[in-house]
Amino acid sequence: MVSRILISIALLCSSVAMSQGLELELNRVITNDTTYTLTVPSGTYNLYSAEYTVPEGKIWKVEYLSGYSFLVNGTYLDNSNKNPFWLNSGDRIQYKKNGQVPYVSQDITVEYFMSILEFNTD
Repeated sequence: MVSRILISIALLCSSVAMSQGLELELNRVITNDTTYTLTVPSGTYNLYSAEYTVPEGKIWKVEYLSGYSFLVNGTYLDNSNKNPFWLNSGDRIQYKKNGQVPYVSQDITVEYFMSILEFNTD
């Protein structure tokens, strides 16, 4: 009886997975390991990386992010949500670091890392 239930669940799950209709083909692995230093004047600062945009006909599975914080489509990504997540064609991701320099200008080191799997959707 238990085996029949397990087989039924397995068949149901496979039919649900097949009904999604999206076949993915791995196109490439993208890694971006960036470090640089900037001199920031005293006061509050906001530093942004370039925006990385998912190309047309592709989707990204963001496997790992490391750094201060990230924006996805202009919305702050909470540090607890840096687990693998998916981005669709046209979506954008960007690194952001902010802080405050109390009295005189200071050198700020910017470091971030992204590991992304890019899939073809066509």
